Amino acid sequence: MVNPGPVKRIGHVAIGVPDIERSVEFYVRCMNFVLVERGRDGTAYLRCQTDHHALELHPASETRLDHMGFETLDDADVEAFRQRLEAKGVRTEAAPEEPGRLGSAFRFRDPEGNCVEVYRSIDRLASLVSPGPFTLNRLGHVGLFTRDLERAEAFYRQVVGLRLSDRRPGHGAWLRCNPDHHSLALFQSDRVAFDHHAYEIPDWNEIKRVADWCFRSRVPLAAGPMRHGPGNNVNVYVKDPDGVDVEFYAEMEQILDNDDHLREHPRSGALYGNLWQFKPSEEAIQR
Repeated sequence: MVNPGPVKRIGHVAIGVPDIERSVEFYVRCMNFVLVERGRDGTAYLRCQTDHHALELHPASETRLDHMGFETLDDADVEAFRQRLEAKGVRTEAAPEEPGRLGSAFRFRDPEGNCVEVYRSIDRLASLVSPGPFTLNRLGHVGLFTRDLERAEAFYRQVVGLRLSDRRPGHGAWLRCNPDHHSLALFQSDRVAFDHHAYEIPDWNEIKRVADWCFRSRVPLAAGPMRHGPGNNVNVYVKDPDGVDVEFYAEMEQILDNDDHLREHPRSGALYGNLWQFKPSEEAIQR
């Protein structure tokens, strides 16, 4: 079942980086992205599979989230959503031109200033033969730090139309725009910042290939392999040259209804949500 909200999937994430060439080299050589094209200002557009791009790297004075992009799959839905936001007092503006993007597009900011781009869809390119040892399917979700978790969650649920999949009061909320358990993760913090971007890979065996390739590329794993509680996905994390976490995951839980879910997950292990570092109760084992 498709979420009845206006956005249907997360399409891409754009990150500002202080050393664009270093970042491009890292994501192409170590993370197995493919460079599609460069913008006039040096912006790099990188793809996983046939989508024109899943990741944008923008020249910037410091590491930051430039924007995250959501697709509606319909021009009429783009305009209806823009009007809905304006009616709720959210200011919108035309989105600047972007290679590969199709149809209408606009941008708005959430209560903490994070930029969100909404557009119809993105161009599909010719089939890709992976140049590396593992396969990147697509961008799956983005994680943000927020100073006010309740306000951020309420905005993305009530204004943007995402559904709640899991929540840990005072710590995190996981929201979805399609059957994937989450497209956006929000984490309580003392700062507003970009936390991580996550990419789906085919299966558990591919986790091993990611880890082996990172070892050969001299990129240490930052965390994992592990299994999350929220989402139930298996995953590993690495850090890019600017310290941003990149997650590779498989087996994400699918939620086929359009309801909000208020399940609770305990904090476990050194990193939130690592079930394999958590000593479960007998009741949890039996479930």
